[in-house]
Amino acid sequence: METKKNESDVMWYQRTIDNLEKRRDYAQFLKRYIPILNSVEERNEWEGAQFGTDGDEYDYIKNEPTYVWSIADNDNGNGFFLFAGDRPYKRYGYIVTVEPWEDDEEYFFIECSSD
Repeated sequence: METKKNESDVMWYQRTIDNLEKRRDYAQFLKRYIPILNSVEERNEWEGAQFGTDGDEYDYIKNEPTYVWSIADNDNGNGFFLFAGDRPYKRYGYIVTVEPWEDDEEYFFIECSSD
């Protein structure tokens, strides 16, 4: 299922990543929210915690709106973002957590090493 890019998604994405006060790192994410394993389909991505963007996996995450984090690409290729909620722009999967998010503008940046 391919998601069409629309202007409001692009503006939201840019506004959110520019707000450095809301930015956190992955260690903080793991400590606070605790990802659950994908119980719908076995996956290796994100240590088994990634959910897909369609089918039964998407049906599952739709039932957990405040526990869902969208995994999105970073334009620079040096990491990924986790955005609170179901955010279609640039997303390629989801993570569901034990604890719900409270701020829909909160996000985490996961930096990838160049090694």
